[in-house]
Amino acid sequence: MKERLIVVVGIAALIVGCASVGGGGGGDRLESKNVATLGARKDVYVAQFAVSFVTKDSSSSKSVSPMIRQSSGSQYAKSTLKANLTGVPDTTFQKITDEAYADFVADLTAKGFNVRPVSDLQKLKPWKKLKPLAAPYTPSGLSSFLKKSSPEQVTFSANSLNIYSVPDQISQVKPMPYAFAELAEAAGAPVFAINYNVHFAYFDSDTDYEVNYFKDVPLGGGTSTTLSASVAVGQGIQVTTGSAAQFLVDLGGTFSDNGYVSLKDPIVVGGAYGRNEDITSGSQKAANAFSSAVGLFTGGSAKTTEISVVATPEYYRYGVLKAIDMANDRIVNGLLAQ
Repeated sequence: MKERLIVVVGIAALIVGCASVGGGGGGDRLESKNVATLGARKDVYVAQFAVSFVTKDSSSSKSVSPMIRQSSGSQYAKSTLKANLTGVPDTTFQKITDEAYADFVADLTAKGFNVRPVSDLQKLKPWKKLKPLAAPYTPSGLSSFLKKSSPEQVTFSANSLNIYSVPDQISQVKPMPYAFAELAEAAGAPVFAINYNVHFAYFDSDTDYEVNYFKDVPLGGGTSTTLSASVAVGQGIQVTTGSAAQFLVDLGGTFSDNGYVSLKDPIVVGGAYGRNEDITSGSQKAANAFSSAVGLFTGGSAKTTEISVVATPEYYRYGVLKAIDMANDRIVNGLLAQ
């Protein structure tokens, strides 16, 4: 978000508010570990496929006049942006997750992997050690309280599977339960766990793919409405850095062959899939005005804006699946790198 605030010394401070996750596509770098150990092991299992959807995020930026020494006082302009996603029902999140899982399995199969039914794993003794999380999964109240700066999100599992472990933070590759490694050894085949994180906005100029939703996803019937993405919140869907496919093949230890392939660059699909509404409360607007007035005397001014991205569900689904399809392709190709 770009806005201009005037501090007491009369200097215009350009404030750029950006999301806590990096925007900008165009890169295709991956992080990987122990991919070579998959080798000729073509029989594999997928024990988890989970997609976490960010529904609320915030960020702030502060500009201090370069003409005044940092230690001399409080001449600054600060902007905070709070944004949330609305209009997407749980049924849409679930449908996205199921379709994304089917696409991942299809990609594995196309690359020569034989995806065995998870029911085979359920017959093995280590399966009884697994305790699934409630789905859809949201962090506990205590977790949310301790991590105020973290975005709010909800995680869905492919219908035929369960959720056993979800990264606490975006870009984190979190170890899976020990029982997954036991299952791999008992089954004599790699066991996969996939965790993707999907953000509803981006705050940079580059994208991997641009969607004209009215052209690419026509919704029949009704009066057409022109959608536009505000500069304040760059409507664009991204599969974020750290989204990963983990594979387990042994019980671990110093010389474990367990590994993963994860996105080092986010995949960003640009295009307006809904409308932006300024939902800044009256009390917050009053606080903004007060800060601006006081700033004339103190040299410091701050403003907070709250934006709701009201999504058209089918447009949002189309954009997310486009991004996840590219993530699936990139990660599955990464599994073949030797």
